[in-house]
Amino acid sequence: MITISEAIKVKLAKMHFVEELLAENLVNVMSLARKMRPDIEEMTMKEVAEETIAMAIRRLPKNPQTQSIAEVFSEAPDILVRSHLCEFTIRKEGSGTAVDKIIKTLSLANDNFFTITQGVFEDTIIVSDIYEQHVRNTLKLQHIIAFFDKLSAITVRLPPENVDMPGVYYHILKSLAQNSINVMEVVSTYRECTIIVREKDVEEAFRNIKKIFGN
Repeated sequence: MITISEAIKVKLAKMHFVEELLAENLVNVMSLARKMRPDIEEMTMKEVAEETIAMAIRRLPKNPQTQSIAEVFSEAPDILVRSHLCEFTIRKEGSGTAVDKIIKTLSLANDNFFTITQGVFEDTIIVSDIYEQHVRNTLKLQHIIAFFDKLSAITVRLPPENVDMPGVYYHILKSLAQNSINVMEVVSTYRECTIIVREKDVEEAFRNIKKIFGN
């Protein structure tokens, strides 16, 4: 029969990053014990008091066994920075023809930044600011929901294994949040993660992202 301590370790292993938070004393142990209690009782096949679970949690080693991103990556990824960007968020309804024209024109602009995210109700277009007027001229004014300028993009080139690696984006965004860096947008593909930030924050954001990967 599995012991309470063993059951807790199994459960925590499935609760990503909780061990890390426990090591930093950022978790209310009694609340965690209350949440875990039904599963622990099912695994041990007996009633277990919340206080017993909490005590067992407190006795766990304080060094989480989860690997850092720097340890998981065989080498630091390429990190690219592009500045002088602007962003349009537009209503999806009625803007399809204009968006098609923008895609046709800007997808050929290999020397400049262009990305589009098509949502359910709205689309977001991020381009080098030299194309701001072109986008405005192509869209109708009533289609534009929001506009932001003076933006920068930080693109992290990821290995194929990242799709099976829990926490890659978590570590990046956590580092930025802890340093009070606001993320305007996150754009991703199979092997790229692009973070959009204000130009005033890009240098600090770049330094923090480099640290994640051991640079």
